[in-house]
Amino acid sequence: MPRRRPGRTPRQKPAAAPSQAPPRLAADPPIDLPRATLHRLDRDEPQVVLERPVLHIGRARDRCGLVLDDPDLAPQHCCLRRHLDRWWLLDRGAPAGTYLNNHRCRQPRELHDGDRISLGLCLLEFRCTPAPALPRPVPVALDLHLPSTALPPLPTARPALLRTVLLTALAALAVTLPVAANLTPPATSRPVPSDIPTFDPSPVPSDSPTTPELHHPPVPSDTPRHGPGAPAFLSEPPTLELPGDALARGRPDDGHLEHALRLPPSPDYLVRCPAHAHASSRTAHELMQALSAFRSHSGYRGELVVGDLSQAGGGRYGPHRSHQSGRDVDLWLPISGGHYRRGCVRCGTDLCRPAPHEVDWRATWQLVQALAARGSVQDIFLAWELQPRLRSAALALAVPGPELEQAIQHPVRGRPTLVKHAPGHTHHLHVRFRCPPGDPGCV
Repeated sequence: MPRRRPGRTPRQKPAAAPSQAPPRLAADPPIDLPRATLHRLDRDEPQVVLERPVLHIGRARDRCGLVLDDPDLAPQHCCLRRHLDRWWLLDRGAPAGTYLNNHRCRQPRELHDGDRISLGLCLLEFRCTPAPALPRPVPVALDLHLPSTALPPLPTARPALLRTVLLTALAALAVTLPVAANLTPPATSRPVPSDIPTFDPSPVPSDSPTTPELHHPPVPSDTPRHGPGAPAFLSEPPTLELPGDALARGRPDDGHLEHALRLPPSPDYLVRCPAHAHASSRTAHELMQALSAFRSHSGYRGELVVGDLSQAGGGRYGPHRSHQSGRDVDLWLPISGGHYRRGCVRCGTDLCRPAPHEVDWRATWQLVQALAARGSVQDIFLAWELQPRLRSAALALAVPGPELEQAIQHPVRGRPTLVKHAPGHTHHLHVRFRCPPGDPGCV
């Protein structure tokens, strides 16, 4: 038998309190997520419903939920990721790049309804239908089954003490109200998810050399834009790493291409038909630099379509008598409102050529200026009946008369100018670039 120490009593265990079930609270209602879809605009394909939290996009059929057959894309080019009720676009670092609303997506960007994603020659549109508004919460009385002795009874306050406390509270309130009236509550913002890196929305400076400055008048206030709060167009000069062995041979109406170069993707333009988008190295370089300068110095933020250039081997094709040696480029006239009409399916795209009344003629003149400033354009062809509209737009932009006389043929037919008459050129500018200096094979 164990010995007990004197003066000490055995410790007794406290009696267990009667078990009481915790109150049952109603579960939170599930969050109604918005319905998000992807629509491919360059082809007539069914929409892609974003059901999973992550969607990988690229060429790899075993790793991507959306497979795009484009050799310019990486196996896993980019991905869309959902966090709470928002979607984010993340680039995977492919050389061709991922563009959101014509901006290079260098860091994660939040997606909104109507945003357009450019991947190589593919154009996707993100659409998001907001979820229905949740009903206002209804207060529910919960019976917690508290014992009657849980709270001690309140002491009876004396009238004099109660009057003193009340006067003190009123005096404090009188001092606090004027101070609180001058305070501005801080603006609430939606928190950035911890798993998505933060980013600076300012434009990323380019390391490439700047484009030559052009003399342009101030951008008019009525220049069309995509809408209020639209981000500025990415207008950094392209970093061109083009092969130099694509050579134009012969004349534009009797020639061919050696080592043809397909026009690379760019945020500055859309390619209508990739099979007809081949050019010489000099033509591709000068065209991309001119269009980048046009975006930088003009206020045009809308779509711009590059039409026909040449086939892979050059030679005659379709209705063209020229476009044989990789020196001719069809540029669609800039469109008022920023978006071409849809529904004209031809050569893999549903874009419709602009009618004369749909053209932004001020932007068209600024495009002619950007092409002329390079010094590498030989001719620009435009139908005679449209040249007065181009001339009026130049006059509205306060272009000097001598510059107009050298640029536009109208009103004197046949005189040597940059913009010349060519029948049938009513929806595009036919631009012909010069031969490289010292190349006897280009005529």
